[in-house]
Amino acid sequence: MDSQPILWLCHPLQAGEPESHPTPREHAEALLLACCYLPPSFLAGPGQRVGMLAEAARTLEKLGDRRTLHDCQQMIIKLGSGTTVTSG
Repeated sequence: MDSQPILWLCHPLQAGEPESHPTPREHAEALLLACCYLPPSFLAGPGQRVGMLAEAARTLEKLGDRRTLHDCQQMIIKLGSGTTVTSG
């Protein structure tokens, strides 16, 4: 994994509830959602969004999720061209 801190979206644990960790698919989807919806001020630097997408793409490729991988790759291309990445 990358050494950069990654923003985690989670719910608070209830008393006695075991700590859960996201599956690789959930982690990849969380990265994609963060890239789509978090404003730039929430990210450490301009390259962090691309790094998050690259990590998601590697995971999706390992999982064999070609459709979501394609979506992720399109987001990376849009970032490279200087356009804003949004859902849709």
